[in-house]
Amino acid sequence: MGIPLFVHDMPQGVIAPVASRINGSVRARLAPLTLFAASSAERDRLARVCLPGQRIEVYEVQVEVPSMPQDTVRLSPARAVDIMLGR
Repeated sequence: MGIPLFVHDMPQGVIAPVASRINGSVRARLAPLTLFAASSAERDRLARVCLPGQRIEVYEVQVEVPSMPQDTVRLSPARAVDIMLGR
């Protein structure tokens, strides 16, 4: 899991890999690549499951979440599923 980063058809890194999916064979395949994490906490989770010396870069990005318009009707998840299924 994550977004592979290729340069000239060669793997160079993985953006946002999922720490819980990194096991023996995946760990070895990721070792020569740079991993890109969204936060220090994510970097720490990755460091615990990767090989020692794994290069992990943190890119913290502020994302502005727009506020919901006041006249928006809120649906429960159950009601949204009913609407999608035509019930």
